[in-house]
Amino acid sequence: MVVYYWSIYQPDLMSHIVVFSIGLLVDTFSGTPIGVYALVLLVVQGVVVAHRRFLLGKSFWALWLGFLLVAPSALILSWLIISALAGSLVAPLAMLFQLLATVAVFPWVAWLLLLSQRRIHVMR
Repeated sequence: MVVYYWSIYQPDLMSHIVVFSIGLLVDTFSGTPIGVYALVLLVVQGVVVAHRRFLLGKSFWALWLGFLLVAPSALILSWLIISALAGSLVAPLAMLFQLLATVAVFPWVAWLLLLSQRRIHVMR
């Protein structure tokens, strides 16, 4: 969510190194093989930055719709990579639960990110 949001509104804060580091942290704390989410989040960043002009200045609903397209794609990509590394298809139920939770929590996280973005603009 953070990579998606900041890649739209503050891409200067989301360098490739920062995104890669966030991915490594996610890998470390989630127990996924190191590098999976680092790669997936770099792909997400690339896709979002390439399409950010369509999302800038749009309503929250457009932002959420964009997230509803990106989040499942990112989770499917991570599921495919993890399955390939495991040598067999990993049960997708946990990924589905993660997707539902992520999509449901997005409005709250986006609101917190908006508040932090306003603080950043005030400090500049």
